[in-house]
Amino acid sequence: AVVSTQSTGTKKRCTMQAMVTAGEEVMSVVIGKLQNREMWDDTLLIYASDNGGPGSTPHSNGFLRGKKGTLWDGGVRTSAFIYSPNTTLVSSRTSTQCLFHLPDWYPTLIQISGGWENFYNATGISAAKNIDGIDQSSHLFSNGVCPRNHIFLHVDPVDRIGAYIKGHMKLLVGDQDTSNDCVTGKMYPLDGNSMDDSILALYNITSDPSESIDLSTVYRDVTMEMLSELKEYSLNQAPLMCEFEEVPGSYPNEEVPLVVPWEFNWIY
Repeated sequence: AVVSTQSTGTKKRCTMQAMVTAGEEVMSVVIGKLQNREMWDDTLLIYASDNGGPGSTPHSNGFLRGKKGTLWDGGVRTSAFIYSPNTTLVSSRTSTQCLFHLPDWYPTLIQISGGWENFYNATGISAAKNIDGIDQSSHLFSNGVCPRNHIFLHVDPVDRIGAYIKGHMKLLVGDQDTSNDCVTGKMYPLDGNSMDDSILALYNITSDPSESIDLSTVYRDVTMEMLSELKEYSLNQAPLMCEFEEVPGSYPNEEVPLVVPWEFNWIY
């Protein structure tokens, strides 16, 4: 992609513009292939982000506090859209303010594409059990009620922080500015000591999306109830190993600085 530098001002902004342009070009090719094979009219295009912007130029999270890598909404609250040329699949120009968590895509897409029985007939894979995702198809495509009222965002036993959203309220546990080094190969169990619960903050992210007014002392009962639920959730999770030990011959390495399949030949 070639981008003019006349109105950008910075090399980083120019680079980001080129990356966005390249992404659009790739999607154009994919859509063209689907159209040529007469599959486009039966396709749902879902475009979503995995995290907020880094917070440096040329990125912006607007009025949201924090950035990529943090548990503030600027790091975890992202935009997404669904498009289809077939209006029977999805209504155009509608939006939602309901909570939607990344793992919700899995059961939602299974249901949209025919349900678990159809999935099993096509793949031989039985319906998943005890998954974190919630089927949101009835809400997204039929304007049903919001099926999700909470999100366990994260528990980080290395930095000893955590975050949990329930309804309009969001609980932050621990010093959100802490950054501890992870020890390669070390296991970090998730238990009652995984978070520093001497530091608590509570925000109404509906009325206060910039997370500027701490309500933890005002709504102490809510704060402690959410803390208890977050701790209970963490006890049911697998321990964390922040970085696996290097395996000889694996990638990335000094010769191939990329994440690639194990059976890989570097060809220039």
